[in-house]
Amino acid sequence: MPIYPPKLFHSDDLGDALAIAEAVRFANVFFQQAEVPTVVFLPFITAQEDSGPYLYAHLLRSNPLFAEARQGPVTARVVFNAADGYLSPSVYDEKKASGKVVPTWNYVASQFLVQIEIIPDDALEPLLARQVAAFEGDVGSDWELSDAPDDYVAGLKKMIAGLRCRIIEAHAHKKLSQNRTAELGNVEAWFERQSTDRRRLADWFERVG
Repeated sequence: MPIYPPKLFHSDDLGDALAIAEAVRFANVFFQQAEVPTVVFLPFITAQEDSGPYLYAHLLRSNPLFAEARQGPVTARVVFNAADGYLSPSVYDEKKASGKVVPTWNYVASQFLVQIEIIPDDALEPLLARQVAAFEGDVGSDWELSDAPDDYVAGLKKMIAGLRCRIIEAHAHKKLSQNRTAELGNVEAWFERQSTDRRRLADWFERVG
């Protein structure tokens, strides 16, 4: 069976996949509900434990994933989309030389096959505090969960639950024109000139090296 994405753009390195997850934080979670494919959107942090790395999230109890997880562990796929952008063939030197070029779409993402379980109620507030610390640190702010009144936090906690995701497999995907190494300078310059989201893709060229 062909490997997709091709090996040039694909890695099964857990550390690589986790690095993308930590850079993005927000993910699409795909699971089956009554035999219908369903997707929800959640913020995540990663945590290293004795048995390996885990993904942690929280969600509203009205979220359909909570209803599924209450019945037992849920197998799901968690996808972090880091950046993507359209690449015009007009950037290639090869366009002038032979014309044998076509458009493509570059992207960076990671995905995890996981088993999701609801954490105990007494573990929820420590999880929320860890998530806040991570997310606030990402944006250079210092708000803490303890800054909010205790009764206010207690009321909100009744409406949410925490999730622990055991990682079964992990994949990193980085399609950054590696098949056109002679054109990488032109490609990176293209994304540098694009809108904010597409400029983010240019940052990944440096990370890939």
